[in-house]
Amino acid sequence: MSTGRRTAITAGGLVGVLLLVGCTGDARPPVVTRTADATPVPAPTPEHTRVPMWTPGPTVASEQTVRALELSWPDGTPVEIEVVAPAAVLRAVEGEDFLPFASPAPSTTWPLAVLGDGSMVVRGEQIATEDGERWRDTMGLVGPQGGEPYRPFDMAGVVPGSESTAVLTSKVAVDGQRFVWTMEFEADGGAIGWQVLTADGDGAVSVVASSAEDWSAVHEHALGGPSHINGGPAPLTLGGRVYLSIPLDDAALSSGYGWVLVSRGLVGGDTRVEDVGVWEQVATTDAVYVRGESAAGAGTEIRRVDGSPVLVLPADSPLVLDGAAGEWLVLSSPEAVLAVHPTDRRVVGVGRSTPADPESPGAGHASGGSDLVVWSDDPYAEQGSTHFVLDPDAATVWELPSLLGDVVVNSHGILGWTESSRPGRGLRYVRWQS
Repeated sequence: MSTGRRTAITAGGLVGVLLLVGCTGDARPPVVTRTADATPVPAPTPEHTRVPMWTPGPTVASEQTVRALELSWPDGTPVEIEVVAPAAVLRAVEGEDFLPFASPAPSTTWPLAVLGDGSMVVRGEQIATEDGERWRDTMGLVGPQGGEPYRPFDMAGVVPGSESTAVLTSKVAVDGQRFVWTMEFEADGGAIGWQVLTADGDGAVSVVASSAEDWSAVHEHALGGPSHINGGPAPLTLGGRVYLSIPLDDAALSSGYGWVLVSRGLVGGDTRVEDVGVWEQVATTDAVYVRGESAAGAGTEIRRVDGSPVLVLPADSPLVLDGAAGEWLVLSSPEAVLAVHPTDRRVVGVGRSTPADPESPGAGHASGGSDLVVWSDDPYAEQGSTHFVLDPDAATVWELPSLLGDVVVNSHGILGWTESSRPGRGLRYVRWQS
């Protein structure tokens, strides 16, 4: 049926109804909204005026999609997910949900993490090596809320060779006031490698682990040298120990193994093999977790490094173990973001919207901090992406109020993000209040 014909029929029907009403001769009685002696209804209080909102793309991952992820607890009990409906997502309000504060770091540095006392770990400007053609990144600290200027660490004697090119990764693991990071380098003569580093309160840097070690002495199938896929390992730290994933050789891979997880004391101490044939390791505030093959032989499981399984996933599950937020594990897929509390056996989930641009690669990974989960459903948008914040304890999701380039800091209730509307890097810091 054409549009014009539908319009004509609709209009004709409306005339017919009006004619019928007019023929009855009965006027519609007035609507009484409130009698004179009725008790007035009070105006809503401010906390009840917040209107949930959601601005998805053309399609939205339904609640049923989130509930149909087919997760189970180790005893076989199906997981019941607390789904945050799209209509329940709130727009974050400045002054109520978050409070901005002045940048604590110089504009020439890049923030990486926040320590327990509020000091910020930053990557500084590159400095030229002796030949003037190669460069090294610097790493340092900025005092709480910018109370102390940027203080670069003493990296002397750390990188092999005076003319090496060193690149510091953006992955920093924090355990209270201690933190570790990875540096990749190209040494004299073209040799490449990596080092896992830590710094003390005076800024002196020491090496925790390196590609030059004989890792086969730790595990017979472990690969030494710079043989890691995509560079050096991303370290985790908990309880004074550093956890690293070392790749295994082809003999181990033919048996289904991928990586061996080892741990080492931050300052001296023994080196231990924690698990073999695992991947996607993360650290919460009280334990380190890995993903590996399920002991039952069907699907994969997430387990503590002591071997205790906490969650079972189907073999074809699209979920990735992305990180942790406090005691919560963070998992994501193109359709959903989940926060899993492994001891309380509680799972909070939210469906993700699809990118408006069909050429977009799709949703990126979620990431966790000390208490919040953040993600973008269209992380590659040219004009900036819509970012979301999840408080898993409260099962509440907010949409951040402006288009962002990225959220670069999420630690101890502090978020640092780049706003597309600001000139240059446009870095803004806020303290989350909700």
